[in-house]
Amino acid sequence: MWDQLTTRLEGQIVVLKPLEAHHEDGLFAAAQHPEIWTWLAPIGSSREYFSAWFAASLAASEAGREGVFATIDRASGRPIGSTRYLNLREEHRGLEIGWTWLEPAMWQTGANVEAKLLMLEHAF
Repeated sequence: MWDQLTTRLEGQIVVLKPLEAHHEDGLFAAAQHPEIWTWLAPIGSSREYFSAWFAASLAASEAGREGVFATIDRASGRPIGSTRYLNLREEHRGLEIGWTWLEPAMWQTGANVEAKLLMLEHAF
C-alpha cells in the first residue's frame, strides 16, 4: 500500500489528486483567506512562505514520507485546499490524516467529510 499511498481519489464533491507542481498557483489562490489560518500555520500569508510549504510538501510526498493531496472541487475543477497522510508507520501499518485546509467557501459543504472518507477507504 505504501507505494500507492497517493492515487487519485474521486467523490461526489471533491477529487483528491496527488500533489504535483502544477497545483501550486491554484492552491496559493485558495490559501488567500486569513480565516483558514486561525488555528494553522499561516502558509497563505505570503508567496514565499507558501512556496516553501509547497516545496516541502511535494518533496515529502515524492520521497514517500507523506502522501500529500491537492483537494479539487469536482464541479469546477479548481483547487480548494490540501490534505495528507502523515506520520507513516509501515512497521505498525499506521498513519495519520491531517494538515487539512480548505478555502472557506467549501466549509460546511461536506467536502472535508468526503475527503476524509475517501482517504480512510483507501488506507484501509
